[in-house]
Amino acid sequence: MNRQEKVIYLIRHCEAKGQEPKSSLTNNGLMQAKELAHFS
Repeated sequence: MNRQEKVIYLIRHCEAKGQEPKSSLTNNGLMQAKELAHFS
């Protein structure tokens, strides 16, 4: 039997201005989102 390794990444949300689902991201949160988009 051939076993394949799986990698699972747990990612928390980027920093936002509030707790509401529609809260916009802070400047830091925008940088986090951009870095996350390029992560592979």
